[in-house]
Amino acid sequence: MLDFPKLTLKEIRDITMGVYQLKLAARYTESHINDDNYTLQVCKDRPNLLRVKLSSRHLSSKTYSLWIEYSNDDITFECDLPGYDYDVSSRTCLKFISIQLNWYDARQQCIGDGGDLITVETVEKLYFHKTSLNNCSTSQFYWIGLSNGTWTSGESFQDIYGLEPTDIRIAALFPGRSCGRLRFSPGTANLMYDTNCYFLKEFVCELNVSV
Repeated sequence: MLDFPKLTLKEIRDITMGVYQLKLAARYTESHINDDNYTLQVCKDRPNLLRVKLSSRHLSSKTYSLWIEYSNDDITFECDLPGYDYDVSSRTCLKFISIQLNWYDARQQCIGDGGDLITVETVEKLYFHKTSLNNCSTSQFYWIGLSNGTWTSGESFQDIYGLEPTDIRIAALFPGRSCGRLRFSPGTANLMYDTNCYFLKEFVCELNVSV
């Protein structure tokens, strides 16, 4: 592999580079992306190796070639749809919806974006969502992708969270119309429980990112 070029501060200022988030897909393996100021190429035999050719806008019109090697764990993405933000830890794009809908209508809105209501199938995702939602709204209640004891992924609900019994209550109190929701408020019990699907609540949509 070629040595990484050493640039002066002036040369760095002269370089214009568009920042692009590369999503690995078959169509990229033998193609490259071009612009007036850069070329991004993927090595056919080593898909985790990129070559970036950068053209300066300076009068000298110098061109710099960089070799970049990376692992999937280091890839980041930009969410294509407006309002969605990418979370590195869960590799999902999330969008907080401040309007209140019943569970069914909320889910349809997420599906319309190509995603679904957020799922909380791991302890890590539970606490990630807790932190994220506390930062984006003053509301305490959010629909999640759980109904009648089953996640929208098709997996059955299992209490794996290690919380107090009062914090988890998925008891299907409304047969045939019990939907899950999260409650985030300091000092309150029932962090996750089910309630009537036709109640109106805010919600969060989730788009999975394939790597």
